[in-house]
Amino acid sequence: YVQIRGRFLLYAIAPILYNIGIIIGILFLQPLFGTNGLAWGVVLGAVLHLGVQTPFMVTNNMLPRLTMPNWRRVYEVVRISIPRTITLTAQQVVVLVMIALASRYVAGSVSAFSFAWNLQSVPLAIIGVSYSVAAFPKLSRLFGNGETEEYKNLILVATRQILFWAIPAVVFIVVLRAQIVRVVLGSGAFDWDATKMTAAILALLALSLVAQGVTVLLVRACYAAGKTKIPLMITAVSSILTIVLAVVSLHLTSRGMVDLTWLADIMRVSGVLSTEVLLIAISYSIGSMVTAALLFIHFERASPPFSRGLFSTFWQSIVSALVAGFATYLALNLITKFVQLDTLFGIGVQGLLAGIVGVCVWTVVLVSLGNKDIVVAWTALQKKLTKTRIEEVRGSIEGV
Repeated sequence: YVQIRGRFLLYAIAPILYNIGIIIGILFLQPLFGTNGLAWGVVLGAVLHLGVQTPFMVTNNMLPRLTMPNWRRVYEVVRISIPRTITLTAQQVVVLVMIALASRYVAGSVSAFSFAWNLQSVPLAIIGVSYSVAAFPKLSRLFGNGETEEYKNLILVATRQILFWAIPAVVFIVVLRAQIVRVVLGSGAFDWDATKMTAAILALLALSLVAQGVTVLLVRACYAAGKTKIPLMITAVSSILTIVLAVVSLHLTSRGMVDLTWLADIMRVSGVLSTEVLLIAISYSIGSMVTAALLFIHFERASPPFSRGLFSTFWQSIVSALVAGFATYLALNLITKFVQLDTLFGIGVQGLLAGIVGVCVWTVVLVSLGNKDIVVAWTALQKKLTKTRIEEVRGSIEGV
């Protein structure tokens, strides 16, 4: 209901407060009350999670109250929810299987895969999840009102924005993978071999970032239309494919039928143990791409001109991202001569400066190609800054 009303900030703050409660339990309550302090921290987080949303629910008259059940509506909710629940479960099962397969190899394989998974989840949440969450309430409203053309147009616009941001994100992650991992994780017992392996897995998982972002949106578009069985069937097929690919590829490698030397050389992990874990990341990315492809085919059949509105954004994003990636790579090698890479600060500066160069080149290429999405993004940023300045001026006037 919070999302339907467009209160996305409130929706985002609630889980943050929940985590803050847990952190308080770890830092302050656990030393005082032992293990029970951790439990009370979770309780505190839950109370904060509920408390921040309660005023909104009160003002909108949405607090729970006892009523006579409408069994027909209950049945409809259950009927729609079961396929969605199974779909979410299947996605989590795939991740658990991937981690279980990684656990068969040397110590640190599970950590490397888990760390890489968490890192690639950040841009996915920022790009894919944010657009899909913002679009879902309006998609539901449009479809419910019978405005099918507006419904399709909104899917097209959101998909185009995900492509616009996710494609360069993939390239930047691949080029800057070592710097990202080293800055975020490179301390303590996390040595250089662990950094290289985690960075390689991160790059391979990031290859499916576009597919994952599009999948999140198209799945929610199906849910908005009440079509919960389609994501379930597609997820089931891709989940089975992902697991089979991982198991078969690892089996062939263990039998010596597949040589991973070429892959280790490309990902720069030669000499590092358990390069087989890279196959798990590749299998997951392939499965994610298959999921996105099947969903895309479904929407293409439902509305044939669907892909036409994405072509210009797709090829312009590809070209600009590749050029920006090349510029970022050159900048990395140039900056190496001026910073000390044996320190965390030096690696951070190298990655930051190279990333800035890449973003600047990316912007210039997009503008030269006449990309409309960069204009939309710049206009939105200007409006946001202008609104902020107006509010600051208004606040200062009121203060006087």
